[in-house]
Parts: sequence; C-alpha cells; structure tokens
Amino acid sequence: MSETKGAITGRPWTDAERVEMRRLLATGSTMRQTAEALGRPITTVQSMASRAGLVAWDRILPSTKEGILHFAAQGWSSRRIGQRFKVPAEFVDHVAGRTGA
Repeated sequence: MSETKGAITGRPWTDAERVEMRRLLATGSTMRQTAEALGRPITTVQSMASRAGLVAWDRILPSTKEGILHFAAQGWSSRRIGQRFKVPAEFVDHVAGRTGA
C-alpha cells in the first residue's frame, strides 16, 4: 500500500498505523481516543478514517442502532447487518450484546 501523508503533520501513514486505526475504531474507540493512541491530530485521523470508509461508534446515529437491534432480533448475522448499515460486524455485536462475530 502506498504511503499517505497526514494533513497537518506531513508524517506519512504506515500500514501498521492504518491497521491500528481500523482496530481501534472497530473496537469502540472514539476519533479522539484513536488520534491520541496514534499520536496524530484528530483532524488527520478523521480524514484518513473517512477515506477508508470508517466512522467512530460515537458518531453512529441512534436510528442506525435501532435498526441493528431490529434485524438482530430477527436473527440476521452480524456480518449481514453490518453490510446493510455499512458498519463493522464488531459494532453490530456490541450494539446487539452478542459475544462474538
């Protein structure tokens, strides 16, 4: 994967940082927490996450969470619900109170 420069610092993103950003956001970290963990400005992390199609859990609308619960109650898989709402399956598991993917 090619290096992408951070918007403010100009420091290139490594593949390991991208993987860590995805992991942190997929496991419930906010953008601010993710930025602090990576040692990056929050705006840089927001930009990189946006380009990667990621969103922090604290930014997901309550209506999306309600929809997740609705489909989980109907027995849909976390993966299928995640695809429908464009969120990670880990987030679906978290919202639905499931223990694993």
